Amino acid sequence: MLLRTGAIAVTLVLSSLASAQAPVTLDCAADHQAFHRGRLYVACGSRLLVLELAGPTRVLDEQQEAPIAGFHEAGGRLWVELEDGSAHRIDAENSAREFQPRSDSRPSESENSAEEFQPRSDSNREGAGDSSVISGGVDGDSGQPRSESRQPRSGLGAVPPVPVANMDVGERRVRTARVVSVHDDEVIIDVGRDQGLEVGMHIDLTPPSDDDVEWEEEAVIGEVDAVEEHRARVRIRWREVASVGTPVAVTPADTTGSLVAPPGPPRSIRLRAGVIAGTPINDLGINLLVNGELELRRGRYFLARVVLRPTGMSIGQGPDFGGGGAYAQLGFDHHLIGAAVGLGVERVWDDGCCGSGATGQWEPRLTYPTSFRVGAVDGLMAEVTTLLMIEQRELRLLAVHAELQFPMRRNAWLAFRGSGGGAALFWHSEALVKLALRGNGDSGTTRLELGIGAVGTTDQNPSRSPRVGPSLVIGVHHQL
Repeated sequence: MLLRTGAIAVTLVLSSLASAQAPVTLDCAADHQAFHRGRLYVACGSRLLVLELAGPTRVLDEQQEAPIAGFHEAGGRLWVELEDGSAHRIDAENSAREFQPRSDSRPSESENSAEEFQPRSDSNREGAGDSSVISGGVDGDSGQPRSESRQPRSGLGAVPPVPVANMDVGERRVRTARVVSVHDDEVIIDVGRDQGLEVGMHIDLTPPSDDDVEWEEEAVIGEVDAVEEHRARVRIRWREVASVGTPVAVTPADTTGSLVAPPGPPRSIRLRAGVIAGTPINDLGINLLVNGELELRRGRYFLARVVLRPTGMSIGQGPDFGGGGAYAQLGFDHHLIGAAVGLGVERVWDDGCCGSGATGQWEPRLTYPTSFRVGAVDGLMAEVTTLLMIEQRELRLLAVHAELQFPMRRNAWLAFRGSGGGAALFWHSEALVKLALRGNGDSGTTRLELGIGAVGTTDQNPSRSPRVGPSLVIGVHHQL
């Protein structure tokens, strides 16, 4: 700091001697300085000083809204950068700042017209005021400027217009177009049709990074699906995150995220509870089952869960009975594959070696559940769980649970699920739709499961008479 201030002082003294005038003293400690067209620009905290070296005389002394982060040159003019992320041109002649306003006119029509919201590109940005940017971008097929903008959708909420600065300065990008609100997969940004945005454009929402990693490696890129004068709505994919205040830019890159294989769930707790209700068609009554799951993900690949298997009652004209089971598992959980083993208990009916069934009894059995999954948890996925038990010193298959899931859109999935076996008391099979009511796959996400199918009992019951009929399924899934 002392060396920098001393260098400025020497420059001022030499300038004074050359012009035979009294030296101009600097009454503050300089944080940043720049020379531009015979003038010295000095930043002292949030204070901006402009000195004419030919005099030397002080031509500007004013306070900025935030501490000054530095200077850069663009379009033949000097710009001051503030630590809040904004930037503006310095107009020392009029002692005024020219923030970049929105304008429908081309930069060439006015000396003070501003550079508009510009697409991100790997190409050189020397033509910052290109009219194709003002009119809505460049047509990818013809290479000509787009002059028409699509009609906006209503209901985006009132967001006041704000100045927009978005330009490339050497290797550094200065952007003040920002995210103003985020709701699930809907991201509202504070630029719109007046800055050249159109439906279908891609927006880079990547949070700024403090390291040297390129933005493409951690990019979050969404697509504009609604545009108004001074705002636009951008859609992102499942499990992508955008933050309020993040600078944004138009980009020709493809949208990120995946419908088929989105990122895995965050390291958190997931809860699921469901009810299966069916009416037997061969016996007036009801089959009512409940099931649930508590799942814990910690570390990079660790998975632990406790599962309540379909457990409930069967009520009919014959004897009423009920049963079910539960198990706990530890496993390996990767983005596209998972496996788990565990231990559980099941209530089964034992009628002896050759009884009629009515003289048997209910007994607990240890079970050994093994699960295997292929595919993303919230994408295209198939999972199978087998439960084995030991009966009369022999290993026997108790039941098999299987689920096949297809993503239909960002917040909706179609699934086919079933469970049953020769030694289990109940079996069920259903087709269901999973809908995300809130959230985007992160903590706080809630999903609803609705389906239809069939549910029944096996002959492993006191009456030895199965009860089978159609069923309705409802479930709730929440992520803490």
